[in-house]
Amino acid sequence: MCIRDRHKMKKNTFKILGVTDFAAETTFREPCLTLVLRDLVCEQCFYIADLDIFRQRDALGKQWLCPSCSQPYDKRYVETRLVQHLSEELISLNVQDLYCRRCKMIREDALASNCACGGEYDFMRDYRETVSYTHLRAHETPEHLVCRLLLEKKKFCNEY
Repeated sequence: MCIRDRHKMKKNTFKILGVTDFAAETTFREPCLTLVLRDLVCEQCFYIADLDIFRQRDALGKQWLCPSCSQPYDKRYVETRLVQHLSEELISLNVQDLYCRRCKMIREDALASNCACGGEYDFMRDYRETVSYTHLRAHETPEHLVCRLLLEKKKFCNEY
């Protein structure tokens, strides 16, 4: 099948579904959650690698292995890095700029409730991006510390 035929089939499928080519529904979204911890150091071989918590596990799904020496990472080390990552996410969420929904300008006056153009201010990043980390399951950490922190954070975000 050539590219032209493939494009025609795609366009006809969208037409049948009643969706335009460039609609938000037509863009691919990863079905799995990803949470990448950057620069994890293996205690055995000192190899530095990024670790995707949800995708890079051994065959049984119980531990994360070093890509170089295939030794498991220390779970307490991974848990500490998860807590650190969550803290960084919360800090970046709290110190973010507000922008005007209408003119897209960043808020300059800390006391103004509305923009000079009359538009309302909103956050640059939606808190729900960070809350999606609450999908971590309880058995992924031995003491469940990370999951407890994430659930408390979710409760806090839902209250405000």
